[in-house]
Amino acid sequence: MGSFIASLARGRRGMAAAAAALITVLASCSGAPAGTAPGGSAGAASASPGGTLNVGLIASLAGQFAANGTSKLEGAKAAVAEINAAGGILGHQVNIIPVDTRNDPVDAVPAARQMLATDNVSLVLGFSVADYQNALPIVDQDKMVSFTYIGSPSIDHKLFPYSFRMQPSDAVVGAAMAYYAKQKGYTKLALVFDAVEGAQDLIPPIEQAAKVLGLQIVAKPSVPVNVTSYESEILEIVKAKPDAMLMQLQPQEAGTFFNQLQGLGGDKIPVIGSDLTAAPEWIKAIGASRAASQLTSIIPSSGASGPAGETFTQTYTKLFNHAPRTFSSHFYDAMNVAALAMVDAKSIDPKVYVNKITDVTDPGPDKTVVYTYADGLKALQAGKKIKYYGAGSPMTFNKFHCVTGSFESVQANATGKTSILSQIPADALVQLTQ
Repeated sequence: MGSFIASLARGRRGMAAAAAALITVLASCSGAPAGTAPGGSAGAASASPGGTLNVGLIASLAGQFAANGTSKLEGAKAAVAEINAAGGILGHQVNIIPVDTRNDPVDAVPAARQMLATDNVSLVLGFSVADYQNALPIVDQDKMVSFTYIGSPSIDHKLFPYSFRMQPSDAVVGAAMAYYAKQKGYTKLALVFDAVEGAQDLIPPIEQAAKVLGLQIVAKPSVPVNVTSYESEILEIVKAKPDAMLMQLQPQEAGTFFNQLQGLGGDKIPVIGSDLTAAPEWIKAIGASRAASQLTSIIPSSGASGPAGETFTQTYTKLFNHAPRTFSSHFYDAMNVAALAMVDAKSIDPKVYVNKITDVTDPGPDKTVVYTYADGLKALQAGKKIKYYGAGSPMTFNKFHCVTGSFESVQANATGKTSILSQIPADALVQLTQ
């Protein structure tokens, strides 16, 4: 982030004016379909100036996981409010069309097909690890630009040419866990990860980061699932005398493991857990008092930060009368980046502006750093090259179109409320994951 510090003061100018204009445009981001027409991406590309530019927001918007979709929708709406207040995109006012996947990969396929066929969209936001598997390839093959929140390491080295991931890979959690261990001064680590694929995905990046950071892995037991005893695995760990354990177990295993860990003399060993360990069901499984005394969890940064974060938070709270939801800032950033890429390309055709997305996000000595759509628009109109620095992350994509965001070390209680202990900067993790 050091290369951006000199630009902070410049980025703060104009924020108040941009935010003040929002009050008059709240109705423009209500989410109700307007100006829609059949034709998919081809229809969107031919929309006349002054018309509506439709954005599809495809996510879980009802049922048990509605909070996840609502977070994405509200973040995007905050950006749309600012964009429309600044005059829209190439003369188009922006309209969001919500599409519900019910967090189901099966339901996501017809939802995506119908959206592409009937909603005349120029951009798609949404998708997560639960609903992307078959639907995202459909969107990408349609040559429709999408910004997603998929953390699955299975696609870390797979390029979807039209898709950009707003969530760091789950594998980056492993590097963040090792980084935190280094922050705490630990030098000898035990890796305690069960046989589930998601847990095993964390081990290679931990080992890579540990090597770079000069940390020693002194125990790495094979941890089975659905067993009643972990005595042999725990004894292996205790005998190795680690400074800390890095851990991911399923909640149903965690209670048994920690009970036996206490009985075998390991209850004083600090535990650095993955983001899974911050979940209320995990805390409940091991006990809130035990979690408070022994567990620190590493999670992706959920709050907005920096100059972009100030504007985002101000806009968001005016629109929704509550603090920003977790991860909503990432979809605020996605909408802003897409809008700036369209301006840079002088086109709302996904097949054209897709080539400008990295142009407005890659850093460089010849780039003007911007933190809002309004400031980016002014810079582009003045013939300048820009680097958008986001509210949720630095918004720098690797060659597989994935960002590396910041993380936090937290302590969680039984209700899921977390207290932040320290920050783990994105720039440091880039060095550990290359």
